[in-house]
Amino acid sequence: MRFLFKTSYEQDLTLFGDSVQRNWYAALLVGLLGLPWLFPAYLADLNLVLIYGLCGLSLMVLAGYTGLVSLGHAAFLGIGAYAHVYFVQDIGLPWIVAVALATALTAAAGVLVGSPALRMTGVYLAIATLAFALIIQEVFTRWDRVTHGLKGRPVDKPVIFGISFATDAAFYFLCLGFLIGGIWLTRNLLRAPTGRAWVAIRDSEIAAQSMGVNLAVYKTMAFSYSAGLMGLAGALFAHKIGFLAPDIFGVLFSIQFLLMVVVGGLGSLHGAVFGAVFVALLPVVISQARDSVPAWIGSVVSVLGAGAGTAAFRTTDRLVKQPGLEPGIFGVILVLFILFEPLGIYGRWVKLLDLSPLQAGHLQASAGVHAVGAAAVTFFRAESLSINFGGVQALEDVSFEVEPGQVFTIIGPNGAGKTTVFNLVSRIYEPSHGRLVFCDEDITGVAPHEIARRGIARTFQNIELFEHATVLQNLLLGRHVHTGSRFLEELLFLPRVRARELAHREAAEKVIEFLDLQPYRDRLIANLPYGIRKVVELARALCTEPKLLLLDEPSSGLSVEETEDMAFWIQDIRSLLDITVLMVEHDMSLVSAVSDRVLALNYGRTIAQGTAREVQEQPDVVKAYLGG
Repeated sequence: MRFLFKTSYEQDLTLFGDSVQRNWYAALLVGLLGLPWLFPAYLADLNLVLIYGLCGLSLMVLAGYTGLVSLGHAAFLGIGAYAHVYFVQDIGLPWIVAVALATALTAAAGVLVGSPALRMTGVYLAIATLAFALIIQEVFTRWDRVTHGLKGRPVDKPVIFGISFATDAAFYFLCLGFLIGGIWLTRNLLRAPTGRAWVAIRDSEIAAQSMGVNLAVYKTMAFSYSAGLMGLAGALFAHKIGFLAPDIFGVLFSIQFLLMVVVGGLGSLHGAVFGAVFVALLPVVISQARDSVPAWIGSVVSVLGAGAGTAAFRTTDRLVKQPGLEPGIFGVILVLFILFEPLGIYGRWVKLLDLSPLQAGHLQASAGVHAVGAAAVTFFRAESLSINFGGVQALEDVSFEVEPGQVFTIIGPNGAGKTTVFNLVSRIYEPSHGRLVFCDEDITGVAPHEIARRGIARTFQNIELFEHATVLQNLLLGRHVHTGSRFLEELLFLPRVRARELAHREAAEKVIEFLDLQPYRDRLIANLPYGIRKVVELARALCTEPKLLLLDEPSSGLSVEETEDMAFWIQDIRSLLDITVLMVEHDMSLVSAVSDRVLALNYGRTIAQGTAREVQEQPDVVKAYLGG
């Protein structure tokens, strides 16, 4: 008898998890509201923390969740600051309208930067954003009519609906409200399909495409949303410092923001806030302790941390131009974090509290297995597929047809071209010759992310799971092709989005039930054994509700018992779920047990095709693959 345990779907979608978390956040909010009275002398620094928190959120979306590194985000801060001041002081727009327009303008600038950078990753993307920052800083310097150039531009105190926020206490509550709103909106996206797509891009672009994620669209979204948050922070930042000058928004400021999320903890909204607190308040702590530190310690620390510290340390009131105690300490702490706590302050906090994914609120589910596949009859045909890699002919004139309801297996020695066939079908590779037909449609020119939407899902020879996500989150990525919500709906997490998320979780739960993954539902992929990972990847492919399932060496690395289980699941997928299977496999016992038709390849050419028994008896197959 099968016992199932699944988390309440509604609990999965709550903003703060369980009641304990809600109580902690409520207590934190009360503490934040009381800070102006508890620490009135430090309100200016606390305001900077809140603004930096928005900046940290901005870069966390890009670097922490999408894996895109930017060295030019201070330019977006400057665009938001100058645009807001121009709209308020030169045009005379109401404060709220000016903030909205400045945020939208900065988000549009993010689209302009993100679009040409889509083909870049790693250091090349960082260099491209750095070049953008240098260009924007030059624009700030020369556009006198808007920015007043090198003379600088004074900024008035904010007045909203006739209410002045000139005092530090009033401005604190304004910044706190915007930070809480930014966290709420970002949290909404992260628990919706857009956030899952960003994480998928960060962990594996190939796997994300195979799940139907359009890399161009979601990378541009990440750039635009990140820039918009930075533009909002820029509007507040302008009022905080009271004077705008082009040199404020230099490259060193961008580096500081990146260090903020690294020290705080990449991949965590908490980390963005922790990093903001660290960067904004560390200079205050150091200045308080400066007089009690012996001179020789200051000299040593200055030498050790001069390089990193000078690049990173900056306040709104001054830029440290010479290596000294404060930038030196900052640099030393940064190096220590990179060496001993790469997950940042939030990672250390999680370890100290021994936090783990919530297991509470589990309910017993029904024992029935429901079909997740599409019932439509379909077929697949490859016609004269050929592909060259330079002077190497990887495939030459390979043709085969898969009938509805079949398990069709491709065998052959290593290097025969088996996985190349899968990469052609998945549209990762472009064939030199030939075409692919699926459901009477020529899909040879279809984009990779559209293949999953056509009803073709796949697993990979080398497992391509999203390691920093749970089993459930990986399966929900498989539901991405069925996403129907829009960005603004997800940003506000409207009832329509919630209803669809509940439906996606129910569909994922059926697959968890089907493949006996209940004990691993809330476990991180990085903590799972290899055999379970193979099953999770199969489950993620099933969550797309495919018509044709591509299994690339499903028994690779599995034990005898696990291979037997895989054989039963493949048979159930074909018979119970009505899904056609195209498989690459080396284990001939598994091939013989489940295959209706077999294609044998060697050096990219077809050497035999027929039933498993017929192919195994072919002399060419025996010589090239089976041995004899």
